Amino acid sequence: MARVLIRIIFVFICIGLGYAFFPQLYVGKSLPAIPIDIQLAGAILGLAVAMFFIVLEILFARSFIQSVPIIMISLIFGFILAKLFVEAMYLVPFMKDLPKNNEILDRALNLSVIFVFTYLSVMVILRTRDEWKFIIPYVEFRKTQRGLKPLILDTSSIIDGRIALLLATGAFDNQVVIPAFVMQELQAVADSHDRLKRRRGRRGLDMLDEIRKNGRIDVIVHEAQYRGLTGVDEKLLRLAKDLDGKIVTTDFNLIKVSAVQGVDVVNLNDLAESLKPVALPGEEMTLHLVRAGEETGQAVGYLDDGTMVVVDDARDLIGKTADVFITSVHQSSAGKMFFGRVKGRERENDKKR
Repeated sequence: MARVLIRIIFVFICIGLGYAFFPQLYVGKSLPAIPIDIQLAGAILGLAVAMFFIVLEILFARSFIQSVPIIMISLIFGFILAKLFVEAMYLVPFMKDLPKNNEILDRALNLSVIFVFTYLSVMVILRTRDEWKFIIPYVEFRKTQRGLKPLILDTSSIIDGRIALLLATGAFDNQVVIPAFVMQELQAVADSHDRLKRRRGRRGLDMLDEIRKNGRIDVIVHEAQYRGLTGVDEKLLRLAKDLDGKIVTTDFNLIKVSAVQGVDVVNLNDLAESLKPVALPGEEMTLHLVRAGEETGQAVGYLDDGTMVVVDDARDLIGKTADVFITSVHQSSAGKMFFGRVKGRERENDKKR
């Protein structure tokens, strides 16, 4: 509401300025006659100018903060190059006497060189700003980094949801970086025609909103796009190198590629496994068996945290609850898996043997 009110005030000020001052600029000038009242023409001109700047503000407000430092540095760089080029140009013999002989040509040449070099400087740096690292969030990030390394969230970790719970505990003091291209991928998944993907994408957006709204988490959205790279994983690896950060993910392939490229990774599965209570062989638990296992006679149940328990000689108990004791534990990067037997059946099998 405040922005709308400010825009309305701005429009009326521009109309008033045009109404008051345009007739004074027009009087005494050899300009074509205007078929309407001169003051009305000024008011219309003021309205047009106001609408032009309002449209610019609406279209470029978000990118303005990021573009200002880039353009300023580009202009300074372009002016310096233009000055050096002009000075070097005047070292050429037939150019030495040019300022004395033709002052107009000299000014035109200087202006042309400055214009060309500043244009090229601005465009080149704008197109390669990710490599130049002139984006303001990056500059602020380097100054206010609180942890050892920033945590860069990928799509899988956000959809997974456990990272939001971990960050909410306040156990991490690292700055959390959410790349803009990850947010775009989440939006694309949420708009998918596949129902399962759409649900996962919407869950990811909910988790993302939860992370950003938590005042205990220091979150920034990094606008780097890396247009020369195509895949999201490639962009994540590049951003992690640029920011010297850690990628938080559950993607097994990304973990492997990161290890090859020397990028630090936080595997949420490994982190979750390290926080689980340790179950040792011989411990007993009550388990609900829900489906058949891969091997003959096996049944499968799940703990409250989702850990799979494979029970031998228990297929006839599927759909029931049984007392199980753990015989072995299998640990991998994909998670932990328990193997066990139904309590009492081990002795029966021994008697048969």
